[in-house]
Amino acid sequence: LPSRAPRNHPAPDQLRVAVLPHAPSSLRALQVALAAAVVLPCLAPMPSLARAAATFTYVGSTRCRICHSSERIGGQYQVWAGSRHSKAYETLATDKARAMAKKQGIPDPQKAAQCLACHSTGGGLPATRFEPSFAIVEGVTCEACHGPGSSFAKISIMQGIRKGRLKAKDYGLTVSDKAVCAPCHNKDPHTGGFVDWPGDSARIAHPIPPGYTSGDQAAPAGP
Repeated sequence: LPSRAPRNHPAPDQLRVAVLPHAPSSLRALQVALAAAVVLPCLAPMPSLARAAATFTYVGSTRCRICHSSERIGGQYQVWAGSRHSKAYETLATDKARAMAKKQGIPDPQKAAQCLACHSTGGGLPATRFEPSFAIVEGVTCEACHGPGSSFAKISIMQGIRKGRLKAKDYGLTVSDKAVCAPCHNKDPHTGGFVDWPGDSARIAHPIPPGYTSGDQAAPAGP
């Protein structure tokens, strides 16, 4: 949303107020100031709407590792690193993957958009959506399921979301569900099918342990 007043609204120096024709200039100035104090807040964009209009970017799993490596908080990074998700891009370089790609006329699956859509994070998006810390070789990372973390990866935002002061969606955080996973984990034999929710997701579940309170660094970690 634009930060300036909409075209049909007056700028601060154009505000008109009803004053007595011969009122002292000091009174007129005071009335204009009061009118601005009442009107301008109505013209300013709401913070939540401004955030919603922002474009979140991908920062890479190394940012997640900072807080989500400790076993005390659930070791979410280790769960991901030990999963097939972290090897999704690497898998495209195997003989099996190249053979499958060749049958479809794809010379290099690690460069093909149709392969990267499910074997990488943010596949097909422009380079402007990725921070220098992001690496495609990490495969299907935390952000593939939980959204680009440029905003919610900040500790202060994490704390606000965990404590209910902030709304996750305002900062790009997604709690994954069947709809998030289904585009890649469908009934296509190539993916092996995705037939049981939440049963299948339980194999890579990485919740914050019940009772964890110290630190408050981590955001809600769904499956």
